[in-house]
Order: sequence, then C-alpha cells, then structure tokens
Amino acid sequence: MAIVQMVFAALLLALASPAAAEETVYQRIPAAIHLHTTFSTGVYSPEELIEIAHAAGVRVAIVTDHDTMRFDYGLPLMPYLTGRMGGYLLERPSILKLGARTYLSRLEEAGESYPGMVILPGVEAIPFFYWEGSPWGGDLTLRRGSEHVLVIGLERPEAFEALPSVGHRTFPGSPIASILSLWPLGLVFFGYRLYTTGRGRFRIPGLVCFGVAGLFLAQNLPYRFPRYDPYHGDQGVRPFQDLIDYANAQGALTFWAHPEQDRDEKVSAGFPVLESLTGIRMKTPPYHEDLLRARRYTGIAVFAEGLRHVIPPGGVWDQVLVEYLEGRRERPAWCIGEVDFKDPSFPITSTLTFLFVKDVSKASVLEALRKGRAYAVHGPRVQDIALESFTVEAGDGVAGMGEEVEVSAPPRLRFRTVCADTARGDATEVRVIRDGFEVHKDRRVGKEIDWGFEDASLKPGDRAYYRIEVEHRTNRIATNPIFVTHR
Repeated sequence: MAIVQMVFAALLLALASPAAAEETVYQRIPAAIHLHTTFSTGVYSPEELIEIAHAAGVRVAIVTDHDTMRFDYGLPLMPYLTGRMGGYLLERPSILKLGARTYLSRLEEAGESYPGMVILPGVEAIPFFYWEGSPWGGDLTLRRGSEHVLVIGLERPEAFEALPSVGHRTFPGSPIASILSLWPLGLVFFGYRLYTTGRGRFRIPGLVCFGVAGLFLAQNLPYRFPRYDPYHGDQGVRPFQDLIDYANAQGALTFWAHPEQDRDEKVSAGFPVLESLTGIRMKTPPYHEDLLRARRYTGIAVFAEGLRHVIPPGGVWDQVLVEYLEGRRERPAWCIGEVDFKDPSFPITSTLTFLFVKDVSKASVLEALRKGRAYAVHGPRVQDIALESFTVEAGDGVAGMGEEVEVSAPPRLRFRTVCADTARGDATEVRVIRDGFEVHKDRRVGKEIDWGFEDASLKPGDRAYYRIEVEHRTNRIATNPIFVTHR
C-alpha cells in the first residue's frame, strides 16, 4: 500500500495548463467515483470508507449511495386507493430511507479527519422501474431497476429528497391520479348518510366509515402521484431525461452508470406468501443505446462497464461526440471511470478518474468534471501507468482535454506517459481516435515517453475531435476529447 501512496504522490506534480491565453497551473489528482456505504448497498460505514480511500492514496472520494431502494407492487389501482399502504415488496437501505440530512452530515464529519481530501456526496439514482408478469403466474419481473444515473453536486437535503423517482413517487404529479386518491371522500359522505338518516344501529357503521375514510385520507397525503408508475410498461428514456433535467436545474452533474451491465437474477420478495409462490426476477439488459436517446447529461462511466459498446472506436460514446460535433447535440459527453466499490472483493483503486484541478477543493473538482478535464484508468494495477499531459497545438493555438481550439495549420498532438515499472520490458501502446476512427497507433518501451502525431489530413474548414487510449500490460487509459477547428 505504501508503494501505491508513493506513486500517487508522484502523480500530483503540477502541470502546465493547455488552456491558452493565460497559463494556469493544474495538478492531477486521483478520484474514486461511485462508492457505497451502509447507507445503501455497501458494507463499510462512511467513516470506514473514507479511511480506506485515504489509505489507498485517493484524493477525491465521490460517494454515491442509492437514492431509494424501494420497489412496490400492487394491483393497478392499489396505490391510488391505499396511498403509502399500496404494498411494498422490496425495500432496502437507501439515502431517503435513512435520511438525506443524516447522510450528508455523516460524510461531512468523516471528511473532517482528512483535510487533504475532497469528499463529495452524490447519489446513484434509480428513476424508473416497471413490473411485468404476476406473482400468481410465477413470472413476476422487475424491469429496468438496475438502470442508474450518478448525480454529483447536490448540496441540500431537500434536493436529494426531491430527486425524480418512481420508487419514491417524486416525479411531477398526475392530476387524474390525485383525483382518484380522494376516493375516501365518498366514504365520508356514505358514513354521514348512515349516521344522520339511519336509525341508531346505523350510527356505529357510520362512525366506522368516518374512521376508515380518515385513515385513507391521511395515507394518501399529499395527494400527489407521479407522472410515471410501475404498472403501465416501459416509458423509454423519458423518466431518465426528467432526472437529468432536474439535476441540471440544481446545478448538479449526471453520469450514466454501468451502461453495459446485464442483470438477470432472482431475488427474495420479502413477503412470505408471495415468496412461497415465486421469487421476483430482476432483469435489466444493457442500456447503452439510451445514451444516444438522452440529452444534456454530463457524461458516461466508460470503465469498467463500457468496454464492448461504449468506448471502442465508433461506439456509443463516439456517436454522441459526433452528434455534438455536427451541431445535433447541445453539449459533449465526458468520460469517467467508476469503481462501484461496496466491499473488499476488489480494490478501491481498480478504476480511477484523474482530474486536472486548480486546487484540491470541491469547487475545483466539480469544475474539472463539468469541463471534461479528466481521464479514466482501469486495471489490476492502475498505478503502473500515468498520463502526464495530452494537448493539441498548432501555431498559437493550444488545448487540453475538454477544450476547443482553432488552428491554421495541421494540428499536432502531444502526450506524455509514465510507467512505474519497466523491468519486464512491457510495451506501452497508444491509439489516436479522431471522430470515431483510429487514425494512429504507436507502441514503445520506456519509463517516460513523449509521443507525437501530426494530422495532415485535417483540411481548412474541417472540425474534428481527438481522444487517445493507452494500454500498458492490462491497464487501460481513456482520455476526454479535444475539439479542433481548422480555420
């Protein structure tokens, strides 16, 4: 572990900014993104998790426990008739179950012992799921419950509590559902008629009607039901887009989590009668194509659940970037690495995101994530390879990751890699990807290597982006793109 800390300490050397006009000095720091505690699916308390991250040399810990882990099931009208008594089958610890205010205060207190770290509270949001089949047919299936979005940068407990979620019923309301939830008023009228017009023996049933109506009126508060529910099939990308738009309005960042995860398993129903009939199947196929349908999100976790369809040249990520390049998308999508750390089954450093920050503060970390000044690295020994710099330059124009530059001559790419151990003679391989196509590949052996590539094929009037991938042994780096316009 001491070796890991020494290597990470060496990686914190100041770097010259690629930003042009005034040269800002950035430092490169390792961030572990997508961490869980006992507030949801993790085995470590917030204090234990931050201690583990600190011991591993991590400078930024972004904790993203689940917003809600409540999956309710009932007859189609049951939620409107019974409100919160609609029948919850699956509910596990989550931020909203244990308290958003408590979650934030525990993380803040845990971070006070490590002043050299940045602890960012976030959330792994589950905006939507829906049911198929039935418990009586033995095929009850919870679909899309594992399609998640990381939300980073929310500050107030109220912002966490209002996250759009089918499970928490916090999507904007449906007027029809709200009207249906007022059905106990009919029972009040019926009870009133029994009590006032019937004989004495009808007064007790009338009072019972009053009591039952009052119970359900209280249960249905605040008479708001979500735009989406789990009983009317798939709603496409709309619930996820609503979540993204909500996060944007709050000034937060959104990253698609594990887009290629394929989940299909039986879980306990948590209700003995139904469990004796059937378990519940949770089924979420890979959802990388939703990244093409959604808009205005900050980025994508490309490691480790993005290797097949998202990050390869011409894959989903490149298609998103090309759409931005062609003016068909409002913003580019940046890459990060997510570790999804919950327990000691793998190291917290198996996937990291290196951020280029002005200083080690929450504001600088969020700015680096928002602007794409970062690269992702994944592998069994991520400390064996580092990317010290990556720039595109031509004449007076210079840009780094996440930036745009205009050039008047063929752009020159410059990047520098550092390997911690070259005793075995393992080569480092780099690939340059332009607009979704691999345009250059090189392979060398050495501890510190300066690489270069000049793209003479970029003509005046062309607009393009460049990103690079680096492999050393079984460790892999993916950078964010640099956008170039040839005047």
